[in-house]
Amino acid sequence: MDTDQTRIEPGSREYNRLVEKLKPIYFSVKSDEYNKILTALCSRDIDRITDILLSAYRDRKEALMETIRVQAELFEAQLDVTMEKREVERLNIQLIESRQKEQDLQEEGRRCIRPPAHKDQLADETILTEYKKAKSLRAVAKALGCSHNTVKARLIKMGCIEK
Repeated sequence: MDTDQTRIEPGSREYNRLVEKLKPIYFSVKSDEYNKILTALCSRDIDRITDILLSAYRDRKEALMETIRVQAELFEAQLDVTMEKREVERLNIQLIESRQKEQDLQEEGRRCIRPPAHKDQLADETILTEYKKAKSLRAVAKALGCSHNTVKARLIKMGCIEK
């Protein structure tokens, strides 16, 4: 067989028909592979066409597999981030709850702690001396760590103030 008769020349009607038929695969393969396919079709080299298509298929398959692997890793990373966010939110809620409990306990402690109503170990002279300095029942009570009612009762008992 004569190779010139079996070869399709660029610009011929049959060449243009081949180009039209190959348009659907133009974007699915690399442009150099497309040109190799077109050249192989022009020379009617079926084995070469098959090799090029299989090579392009393998490359595309590997690229797709790599894309799937990367997407799976990305999904896994996003899942990890989501789980970490949920854990942080849970810990923040626990922190807020514990702070609230702490504030409640402090408030309850403030309400429960009062100076003692009566202190036997306070000397009358100490109360009288402090009262002469401060001239205020509450200031004396605060200085001595007792109730202002205790100070008042002791001063009335000593006759320093009237009821």
